[in-house]
Amino acid sequence: MTRPAFTCHVCGAPAEAGARFCVFCGQAFNDAPGVRCPACQSNNLPGEHFCEMCGAP
Repeated sequence: MTRPAFTCHVCGAPAEAGARFCVFCGQAFNDAPGVRCPACQSNNLPGEHFCEMCGAP
């Protein structure tokens, strides 16, 4: 059994190193500056005007 590299900050599911999104909830794992929602801390695609998870601007 391999150990997860980290867990999804939205649903808590284990994620493997190098994963680009959560296979359970679909949350993107993109740590580029400026893509994290200030309200719920979810990762969003660069250029989005509203958070995909909570709808915050």
